Parts: sequence; structure tokens; C-alpha cells
Amino acid sequence: MPPGTRYGVRAMEEDQIVQRRWLLVFPLAGALVGCTVLPFGGGGGTPTPEARAKPQQPQQAAVPVALAPVGRADLAVRLEYSGNVVAKSKVNLQAKISGRIDRLAVDVGSEVRAGQVLAELDSAALDAQVQQVEAGVPVAEAGRAVAEAKLALVKAGSRPEEVAIVRAALQEAQARYDQVRAGATSDVMAAAEATVQQAAASVRNAEVRLEDLRNGADSVTIRTAQAAVEASRANLRGAETKVSSLRDFQLATDLVGAETGVVAAQAKLRAAEEKLADLKVRPKPEDVTIAQADVDKGRAALADVDAKLADLKLRPKREDVAAQEAVVAQKKATYEAAQALADGTREANVGLGRSGVFGYTAGQAEANALAAKADWEKAQVDLLKVKQGPTASEVQTAVSAVETQRATLSSTEAKLKQLVEGPSAADVRAAERDVETARVDLRVAQQRLDDLRRGARQPEVQAAEAAVEAARANLDSSAARLDQVETLDLVAAETAVDAARASLLSAQAKLEFVRQGPLSWDLDAAASRVEQSRQQLALRQAPFRAEDIQSAEAEVERARAAVLQARAALRAAQVSREEAVLRAPFDAVVVERFLSAGALASPQTPIVALLASEVEVVVNVEEANLGQVQPGRPGRMTSVAYPGVEFMGQVGVVAAAADARNRTFAVRVAVPRGETRLRDGMYVQVTIQGEERPRALVVPKDAVVQRDGKSGVFVAQDGVARFVPVQTGLAGGQQIEVREGLSEGQQVVVAGQASLKDGDRVAVPGGGQRGASGSGAAPPQEERR
Repeated sequence: MPPGTRYGVRAMEEDQIVQRRWLLVFPLAGALVGCTVLPFGGGGGTPTPEARAKPQQPQQAAVPVALAPVGRADLAVRLEYSGNVVAKSKVNLQAKISGRIDRLAVDVGSEVRAGQVLAELDSAALDAQVQQVEAGVPVAEAGRAVAEAKLALVKAGSRPEEVAIVRAALQEAQARYDQVRAGATSDVMAAAEATVQQAAASVRNAEVRLEDLRNGADSVTIRTAQAAVEASRANLRGAETKVSSLRDFQLATDLVGAETGVVAAQAKLRAAEEKLADLKVRPKPEDVTIAQADVDKGRAALADVDAKLADLKLRPKREDVAAQEAVVAQKKATYEAAQALADGTREANVGLGRSGVFGYTAGQAEANALAAKADWEKAQVDLLKVKQGPTASEVQTAVSAVETQRATLSSTEAKLKQLVEGPSAADVRAAERDVETARVDLRVAQQRLDDLRRGARQPEVQAAEAAVEAARANLDSSAARLDQVETLDLVAAETAVDAARASLLSAQAKLEFVRQGPLSWDLDAAASRVEQSRQQLALRQAPFRAEDIQSAEAEVERARAAVLQARAALRAAQVSREEAVLRAPFDAVVVERFLSAGALASPQTPIVALLASEVEVVVNVEEANLGQVQPGRPGRMTSVAYPGVEFMGQVGVVAAAADARNRTFAVRVAVPRGETRLRDGMYVQVTIQGEERPRALVVPKDAVVQRDGKSGVFVAQDGVARFVPVQTGLAGGQQIEVREGLSEGQQVVVAGQASLKDGDRVAVPGGGQRGASGSGAAPPQEERR
């Protein structure tokens, strides 16, 4: 057992502690009760005949003993130790980053709470870093939003109305191709044949008229000329009707409207493309840098005017008043010295002329004194202004400056935000949809204009126009021939014949063209338009490939990673900024200060040493008593610093391993929170309450003996001692618990048992019992060992 350590067992009911005293009365040697008196020759009488007849066997003498009943008592263990009071925590606190100590808020002896600010390092650079990284987070988030919007657009594909427009264009191109392939109708063919017949008739009539002119004019010739005129007019009307029928669907108004529609569609497309290009243009890095610089300047200027306004509101300051008072005192002293010099100069210069003394004239000295007095009076006025504080106009001017600078900063920040964020994804999508719609409208308008311009096939139109021209020429010739019948204009007649023949050739060419059907280039052009429309429909139905979707998804992942990276960088910058503030990790007292404000701190140099306010007591417990010391057991503590005062606590932590030097276990006894009288390093006595056993079956400790390696007691039965093995338990005072082997009320030997053997005869002197007391229950005992 370590020096100075005691352990003992106390009873639970301490007011019933009674020290039992046992009186053992031993007879004198040789006067044993129940001994057989052996015969002595010549002295003790004559033996009887029976005695002489039987040899006498020597009898064992009865061992005098004292008995006590097996009873019940309340037992409890109290373990007493000496220990030291120690603080739960003691730490030298240092900064996690290097920097100059801007403020040290505690000194030696200061009590601090957990989380309280102890010191602050210069954090201007860290604040700037946080702002810089923080500005990058919205940029990354905007990039992610754009990438996600693009992915949604790629996955969604074309809108249904866009597909419907392209499908309608395909149907129109297919119908046009079918029309070209089918060729001319029967009506067109009949009209062309009729035109040929009319042209042939005109040729015959012209030739007859020419022959008549050659043979001379007569009434028949005149009538013939008149008939030719009428026939030419009929031919002209027929040719004009044919041209009109071929041009029915391409009226001038339709062409003008179609051309206007194409121009409008082109203008709409250009406007949509320009708007989309403007939205997609990203700001230049130098523009963002300039805008960021403007914002930083604005913030600095706002902080400056805020500081000036705050300084105005705090006036008058004691240091400003003191400084101005010092100026007034200095100016006053200067004035008094100048005035004294002026007085002395004036008196000394009497009779000395203008030169004066000390190089001064009286006028110069007076001027200096007046100037010094003016300075003194001005300093007094300034002192009065300082004491009165700022005027309402000065405060209002400062407030206006703050508001103006705040508005300027808001404008520059809005400009920077617009440059950094750019257009929203919804605006870009809408602009792209407008461009696609404008392109479709332009294609439809252009197709309509092309169809109107083409009208009937160009050879047909040319042939019909040639027929009109020929018929008009024939009419003119016939009319002229009729007017000149009397002159027998042979040349005109010949010309009319040539014209009629030209009309016939034209009509025949037109008929041949109609009979041949559509030309190959017409079919190729129509088929090309159909294929182009079909490809546009396929592209509109599936505008994006799988590779496009994968690329968009990869871009979204990169944008999301950029957002996570930006947020992580912001959190790292914020953590670095937080590490510039040194906080107390627990409630403690500052026991030492290593650095002062203005010093350079680093992770290797502690700033202050903290000692936790909460303390505990550490005691060393032997292995034999470790089972009695469990967490939560109450413990009482006393200290010589506070006589008669008990401090209550309880067992907190029991060491998992023994100290190899003394084979003891360190036990920490917790002190209640808020107990400030017990301090680190004090020496205290600790009593730990161990196991308790109410109404335990007990016998005196002396009754328990060892026989043949077994623990037991001797029980007196009919004057004979019987050894009964028992299992003992908790010991308290002079008593010990019996768990097995005995029952309450049995009489056990408590004196004389040291030499007893099982079966020995015993005798109780005086017939009394040691400790006999009515119920046989022994009161609780207390022991100090």
C-alpha cells in the first residue's frame, strides 16, 4: 500500500456505530470444567469395587471457548485516498497562420469562455482574397446554368411547330414535282394546236394577198385584205388570251407581295441573328478587370466617406480636444513671450533711435506680438469648434457624400454583374428559336416568290409571247395592206407574208414543246427541291446527334465541377480568414501571455497559455479495491485549505491499464462544474463510497479460521466443536459477511478457536455467550486500516 494511503470500511448507519467489547474469562490453569479427577495414591479416598474392577480411560479436557450468534448488519465500503487537484485541460494556444497581431483582447488572469475571441491577426489580405474568390462563385454558377440550358435544348430537339413548317414545305415541293412530271394538260395541247392552225391560216392569207397584189388590186383584193385584217385581229386576241391564261397565277400584285414578304423575312432574320450574336458575345477579360477595379475603388471610397461620417458623429473626441488645447496653450505662450519682448523692446529703445535692441525695433516687436495674439485667438476659436463638434451642415454634407458614393458603387457593381453573368440561358434559347423561325419564314417566302416568278414553264411563256407579237405584227401588216390596197404595196405584202410565216414557226415550236412534255432540267430542279425539303425535315426532326448530347453532358459536368471548385476555394478562403481570429477552445483562465499586440505570430509560437476552469482529482487505487471503484460512485473531498468543508464529486474515468511502477490504477474524480475553490495543484483527501450490503449475514472476523486450506468457523453443538466451511464476502469493522454455510442465529466460536479441531469438546465458562444480545444482530462497525 502506498505511503499515506488508507482504506477502511464504514457502516451505512454511522450514528449506530458501537465498539463491542468482549470479556473473556479464562479459568486458572488446571481448573478445567468437566475434567475427570484422576486418583492419587494415599490421598483422595478408596476406589469402589467397580472402579477397581474396570480400568479407567483418560478423558479429553473440554476447551474453554466463547460463543457469539450469527446475526445481520448493514455493511458498506469506504475507500480513502490522497490525491492532487489538476485542471482538465492546459494548452498553449497559437495561431494556425502567420501574421501580425492586430488586437490582443486578454491578459494574464483574464477569465474567458469557450468561443471568446482572444486575439485577431491582420486580415486585410485575407478579406481581399475572400472577396476575390467569392466573386468567382456566381461566374461558375452562371456557366453551369448555361451548360444545363444548352443540354436541355439539345435533348429537347426542335419544337413541333418548326417541324410542321418544314413538313409543309416538303409537301409543297412534292406537289410541284408531281405537276412538272405530269406535263401539259389536254387544254394546253388543244390551245397550242389551235394557235398553229391560226398561224398557218394567216400565212396562207398573206401569201394570197401578196399574189393578188402582184396581179393587181380589184374589189376582190380589197375584200380579201379586209378579211385578212379581221383574221389578224382574231389571231392577236387568241394569242393574248393564251398569254393571259399562262400568267393567271403570277399577277403583278402577287409578285410584289411575294417580293415584299422575302425582304421582310430577310430583315427579320438579320435582326434575330444580330440579337443572338449580341447575346453570345462574352465580355472581354480587360473589361471585367476594369469593372472590378471600379468596384474596388468605389468600395474603398465608400469606406473612406463612411469612416469620415463616423468620425464626425463621434466628435468631439477627448484626444482632439486635448490636442487643440495644447495648441492653444502653445499659441498663448508664444503670444505672451512676443508681448513681453515687445514691452521690453519698447522700454529699451527709448533714446536709442530706430535701431532698437536685439536687432528689433519697437514696431517689429509690436507686429510680432499682434501676429502671435491673432494666432492665439484663432487657436481659441478652433478649440471652441472642436468642443462644439460638427455642425448640422457638415454632417449633412458627409451623409450626402456617403449616399452619392453608395449610389455610384451600386451602379459599378451592377455593371460588373452584367459583364460577369452575361445573358440568361432563357434569353439565349429564345433568341436561337427566333433565328430558326426567321430562317424558316425566309425559306417559305423565297419558295413562294420563286414559284410566282417561274409561273408556267419559260419556253411556254416565250412561245405564247412570240405568238402575240406575231399576231400583232400580222394585224399591223394586214391593216397597212388594207390602207395601201390602192398603192399595191408589194413590199408590205411580202413583209406580212414573212411575219405570218414567223408566227407559224413560233406556233409550231410551241406545239412541239408542249408535245415533248417537261424537260429534264425541270424535273431535276423539282426533284432537287423535294430532296432538299426532305433533308431539312429529317434535320429538324433530329437536329442533334448522340455525340452532341454527350458533348453537352460533358460540358455540364465540367461546369458543375467548376462550381464545386469555386465553392471549395471560397470555403478555403473563409477558413483562412476565420483562422486569423484566435478563440478560446473552452472555459479557462489565461495563465501566461507570450506575445503582445503588434508582434508577429506563427503556428510555431504560442500567444497565450490557458488553464481550464474545470478541475478534477486524480488518485491511485490498488488492484484489490479496483472492483469497488466504478464510474458514477460518489466521492467526498477535503482540503487543509478549507477545514471542515467537504466537496462532493463522483468517479469519472478509471484507467484502463495499471501503472507499471506501483501497480495502481489512476482514477479521476470529477469536481462539480462551477466549483472554484479547488485549484490546480492542491492536495486533497478523497473518500470513495464503495459497495454496500444492507442486512447482510455477519459473524465476527475472529470467528473465521483456516483449516486444511479452507475458510470456516467452529459451531458448538452439544458441547462439541464442528468445523463448518463458509464463503465470506464484504468485511466491515469487526464483522465479515457470510454468504454460504451458516444461518442466522447459529452459535459460532469467537474465542479459543485458534487451537480447536473438528470434534473437540468445548465448554463455555459461566455458561454465558460472548456478545449474546436478544436478536443476535450486531450493529454496523467502522474500521481504519
